[in-house]
Amino acid sequence: MTMPPYGGFATDDPTHTSPPTNIPWPANGAFGPPGFYECLHPNEHIARDRSVAQAVAQAAPKNTSIPSFRLWRSTPAVIASSADTRLPHFDFAVQRLTQQGWPVVVRDTGGSAIPNGPGVVNLSLFIPRSDPSSLDIDAVYRLICDPIIETLAHWGVRAQMGAVDDAFCDGRYNIVAGGRKIAGTAQAWRGGGRETPGYILAHAALFADIDTIAATNIVNRFYYLAGSDLRFDPAAATCLRARMARDPADHGFNGDLSMRVCARLADALTRRHGEVSLHP
Repeated sequence: MTMPPYGGFATDDPTHTSPPTNIPWPANGAFGPPGFYECLHPNEHIARDRSVAQAVAQAAPKNTSIPSFRLWRSTPAVIASSADTRLPHFDFAVQRLTQQGWPVVVRDTGGSAIPNGPGVVNLSLFIPRSDPSSLDIDAVYRLICDPIIETLAHWGVRAQMGAVDDAFCDGRYNIVAGGRKIAGTAQAWRGGGRETPGYILAHAALFADIDTIAATNIVNRFYYLAGSDLRFDPAAATCLRARMARDPADHGFNGDLSMRVCARLADALTRRHGEVSLHP
């Protein structure tokens, strides 16, 4: 397939600094406990993930059985992986996109770059790694994907795990609805030896209410500016609001959908695990 050089922007000039296609991220809502789901810079959320992960690792010898989660939303950003930092013009891409209101931050989990913002619901899962043989990669992905699939079903959206050709940050543990990527996942395993407390961090980003075409364009522009040949198809992704719009039934939502998804996902986690530790 033939795709534009970086997702349909008007010029091939990598120094072009006109504002990119606008993505209508919803504003903060009023659902959930005070202080939860607040839109913060993604660097703040990455720091909070690291703090919770370290606390979970230190608690590993106590064999804590209550799973720890964070539900969070960020201000608009491109969230890259450590592999992306090795691209030949990574610093140039960071500078240009930051000037255009799209800071680039680097996460701890793998994969490739994704867009993030208030319309994306992020779920972080933390598991102590005191007994590495008790879990495998597939089981960890199930722990984080199954509650999301259940949450989507609440709004009549059927989803499953799988790969989507030409989607950004593709992998066989995407969550897919109607043949399109509606959520991405990644994980990182740290420590876990006899003398080194460790943890497993799994992360999912559910596209609740975003313009996925414009969002893919942002990712394509990042890779173009960074000197990579990676390009993704804007038609390969979707979001919850778009899938709901295909069903004429009244789904009972209005206002900030991403906040409602946070609340519904928190309920799904509690139902599945009985008791959870939910961190802001």
